[in-house]
Parts: sequence; structure tokens; C-alpha cells
Amino acid sequence: MEKILLAIAVIAVVLGIKMIYDARPIVKKYFSFGQENEAVARN
Repeated sequence: MEKILLAIAVIAVVLGIKMIYDARPIVKKYFSFGQENEAVARN
């Protein structure tokens, strides 16, 4: 039972780390678009 829970925990951690690293470039891209749009709107 403990081994099953440990395996689930390890998988959850790995998926969590992968999602964070996958999300970083996506968030960066959206933020950069947001800044470009704001800059265009101010001009």
C-alpha cells in the first residue's frame, strides 16, 4: 500500500514540475503579447 501511494506521489511531483516548466514559456509569450499591446495602445 505504501509503495502504491509513493508511486502516485512521485508521478504527481514529476507531472507538476513538467507542467510548471511547460507553462513558463506559454506565460512568457502571453505576457510579452500583453506588453506589446499595451505599448501600442499607449502610443
